[in-house]
Amino acid sequence: MNSGYIEDEMDLFVVNVQKLLQAELDRYFGSIQIIQDYYNVLEGKDLTEPPENILFDIIKTDVTLSVKMEN
Repeated sequence: MNSGYIEDEMDLFVVNVQKLLQAELDRYFGSIQIIQDYYNVLEGKDLTEPPENILFDIIKTDVTLSVKMEN
């Protein structure tokens, strides 16, 4: 009886956790940009574009989790 149900559920769980973490990182950097824009406006400085090189992509296209269950 080796259906792989537990492995499939673990894969799904890991992918969901990665998506949640990615969403939190995106939200964090968006908040930082808003705060920087706010203080730039207060100081009379020009607004800057958010940097394009700060991308933390934790979700890979090939995400697999191999868990071996021993009896």
